[in-house]
Amino acid sequence: MKIFKKILFTLPLLLLLTTISLLIPSKVEAAKFEFKSYVLTSEQTIDEDLYVVANDIKIDGIVDGDVILVGDTITLDGTITGDAYVLGTTLNIDSNVYGNIFIIGNNTKIEGLVTDNTYIISSFLDYQADTQRDMLTIFLDGTLKGSVGDDLRAIGIKPNIESIIRGDLVLIGEQEDLTETNVTGEVYDSDRLNRIAESQGVDIEETPSFDVETTWESRTLSLAVNFFSFLLVGFILICISPVKTYKIQEKITGSTKEFLKSLALGFLLFILLPIPLFILAISVVGTPAAILIGGLVFFLMFFGKVWVETALGKEILHLLKIEGYRPFKSFLAGRVLTILVNIIPIVRGFYNMILSFVALGAIIRMKKDYYQLANKQAKEYREKNKDTKKTTKNSKKKTTSKKK
Repeated sequence: MKIFKKILFTLPLLLLLTTISLLIPSKVEAAKFEFKSYVLTSEQTIDEDLYVVANDIKIDGIVDGDVILVGDTITLDGTITGDAYVLGTTLNIDSNVYGNIFIIGNNTKIEGLVTDNTYIISSFLDYQADTQRDMLTIFLDGTLKGSVGDDLRAIGIKPNIESIIRGDLVLIGEQEDLTETNVTGEVYDSDRLNRIAESQGVDIEETPSFDVETTWESRTLSLAVNFFSFLLVGFILICISPVKTYKIQEKITGSTKEFLKSLALGFLLFILLPIPLFILAISVVGTPAAILIGGLVFFLMFFGKVWVETALGKEILHLLKIEGYRPFKSFLAGRVLTILVNIIPIVRGFYNMILSFVALGAIIRMKKDYYQLANKQAKEYREKNKDTKKTTKNSKKKTTSKKK
């Protein structure tokens, strides 16, 4: 259907605009990281980007920059001058966000003001905010009040839309009492979309068949889903392992030699590891170990690409003269590079294979360094303990001789 084609073809533009807005350097050059329960009181102001990964997060103050909040229960009542990225289970938002807001949650309530666009994915949604531009939301059960300054695109199982919409409304879902007088533009609900499809000779009740003409549409949607899902996973991995992220980057883009070492080690492990895994798998005792090791290797090769893309993105930002340690923007730049390469049919296979090999090799080399450091510290501790025992023994002998 034309309406779905328009939605699909706007995804790359949305992706490009989001990427550009995040890559352009702002006046905020520093960043603040928190990894335990965090409270920013109403009297406090942070003049830098704020990253928080914790169970409980409460923001009442002012953040002069972007915020990325990942947690269980998140309360955002303060003022954000940049963009806000919120991921959690229970989200209560009553904030002034002078940028875009991206929300992924289970139970979400949002009020306040958003000067740019709003993007929400939530199981249960209570929207009462004022979004001054476009809004896109996907939910199971949701009530939308408040207002939307331009277009609203909503996908829901049980939608209840009462918002004042100053643009068009695209609604995929069943709502019996939709108040069209609240919509300034056109309303494209399920019934109207069905009529449009029928007028074009398409029966949407039939199982759709996909031919070569729709390949690029499905490919575009697949790339967009892949981009945002892996982006979310990458942000979480970088948040929970900032030190390892830096160490792994050194094993990838520290020098050409470091990159080749990681690539060679990853390739050798990929070729040789199946032999011992097979030997373990044919024995009853070793089967669980083979499954565990195989799963771990798969995890490292697949999700380890996060750190490779971060390292590549850092080099891209350096070429754009964006200096400083910016792991999230580096990962975003690397992710964009991967998506662009994945458009090329033959090259994408080699590219993803190289990323996986480099990731595996770099992580193993990083772990080896930690192991050698631990061994060195243990050896120094044993030698120190040995000297202490000798000193104690000698002092005891001297004390005994004096008593005699």
